[in-house]
Amino acid sequence: MATLIFGCVSYQSAVLNVPETQKRAGIYHKVMPKETLWRIAKAYDVPLDEIIRVNRIPDATQIEKGQLIFVPGVSQTLDIGSSSSTANKGGYFIWPVKGNVVCYYGERVSGRENKGIDIQTSSGQDILASRSGKVTFLGELKGYGKTIIIEHNDGFSTVYANIAEPQTKLNSNISQGATIAKVGKLDKGRQSFLHFEIRKGYSSQNPIFYLP
Repeated sequence: MATLIFGCVSYQSAVLNVPETQKRAGIYHKVMPKETLWRIAKAYDVPLDEIIRVNRIPDATQIEKGQLIFVPGVSQTLDIGSSSSTANKGGYFIWPVKGNVVCYYGERVSGRENKGIDIQTSSGQDILASRSGKVTFLGELKGYGKTIIIEHNDGFSTVYANIAEPQTKLNSNISQGATIAKVGKLDKGRQSFLHFEIRKGYSSQNPIFYLP
C-alpha cells in the first residue's frame, strides 16, 4: 500500500537541517522496499520518536524507497531486511486487512479525533493479527462496537474495531497473520471498514508510521 512520508528530505537538505552534534553522531539510512520508520527504529535500537524529531517529519503515510533517513547515535548502516531485531523476532506490523485508508490518524470523525485509521473493505473479509501477541479484550466498547485488543510483548497493543464473527478467544495467544475475526457490516448504504489502532502503553500511535 504505497504512500509517501512528507518531511524526509534529500541528503543535501537533510544535512543542512540536522544540528552539528547530530552530524557527528549518526548515519543516513537509505530506505529499501517495504521498510517502515518502525522497522528502521527497531533495527537500530533508536526510539521512533527521536527519528521523527531529528528528521522533522510532521506527518507520514509511508516512507518512500530511496529516501535518506538520519539515524542519530549509530555508526554503521544495517541491512534491515535480514536484521534479527525485526524480521526474525516478528517485531514489525502488517496490515490487518486489504483496502484503502478512508480516515487517517488525527482526523476528526463526528466531532471526535481518530485515534487510529479506518480501512475501507468488504464485510466478511478476514481480519489478520498485525503482530503476534495475546488477546486481552474481546467485547463491546462504546464508540467502537465489537472490538478485539491484542497485547504484544514490548508494551505495544493493537486494536481491531467494527468486527464480526470473532475467530479467537479471550487470553488466546495469536501468531502474526492469523485470522482473528471478520469485518462487520454497517448500515445500508455505508461501506464497511475496519478501525485499526496501534497503542504504546496508553498512548495512541499513528499506525502509518509502523505499517509497510
